[in-house]
Amino acid sequence: MALSSVLVQELPTGFNAFATAAAAKATGNKADEDAKAADRRRVGLEAARSLQQSQVERTRAQALADDPSVFDYDAVYDDMKSARQSEVTKRAVQREAEKKQPKYIGTLLAQAKIREVENERIRERRLLHERKADDALYGDKEKLVSASYKRKLQEMKRWDEEDARLANLEDRDDVTKQGEHAMAGFYANLNKNIAMGGSTANARSAYTAKEEPQDGDRKESTTGDADEHSTAKSDPEPVAKKTRTSDQGQRSPAREVEAHEFDAEKAEMAVQAPENPEEEPKPSKEDAIAAARARFLARKTQRKTAS
Repeated sequence: MALSSVLVQELPTGFNAFATAAAAKATGNKADEDAKAADRRRVGLEAARSLQQSQVERTRAQALADDPSVFDYDAVYDDMKSARQSEVTKRAVQREAEKKQPKYIGTLLAQAKIREVENERIRERRLLHERKADDALYGDKEKLVSASYKRKLQEMKRWDEEDARLANLEDRDDVTKQGEHAMAGFYANLNKNIAMGGSTANARSAYTAKEEPQDGDRKESTTGDADEHSTAKSDPEPVAKKTRTSDQGQRSPAREVEAHEFDAEKAEMAVQAPENPEEEPKPSKEDAIAAARARFLARKTQRKTAS
């Protein structure tokens, strides 16, 4: 019994040793394979890196062969900076030059030239009168004209032509010489002005004011103006009523009371006027309104004094 139990106990131990050896061998083989795989990956990476480096070197050599300064970044930056600085300096110099340029000397020189020409014309007219006096004495003598005087006469002729051109432009644009069409463009375009609420489609230029309207439009406008004038002459009272009606919307309550009192005073004067037609002449409507206004102002002053 003892021997059998010892054998039973020793058998698992022996079998475990073989299993452990096999497991250790398998583990060693796997570690060797992993090491070999790592070596292969390292060799591949080195080969790829060397290939890439060689390609970079070839590209760099080719670029340097094409342009030796292709990688000179500092020089390129310095050139850009100097160009920018030169542009800034150029603009600063231009601004300084513009500041140093005179603003008014050109106009002053032009005016001085105009005054010089005017003085020369006055002198020429004076000399002309003197020559007319000398022609009576030395008319048969030979007259000599120098080249400088000829150039001066040509210059004076150019000035006369320029003055004539400017005078024609001024006469053409003179409002006082355009007659009835002088301000027609302005008044016709006033209500159609964009600043007054008009539209660009209805706006009409002042240069088209001389265009005659159609016969129908002219007749309608003439008839409308005549009707307005006849209505205003025949019945001025509705116009005043319309004005008072439009003003009532903007009056305060105190002003409305005063307006009612003033209207009542006017109505009273209108009723009292025809009662005694034989005693005194009939007052005009303006006199009645003036008297009513005076009484109204007197009552208003008295009311203010009492308050």
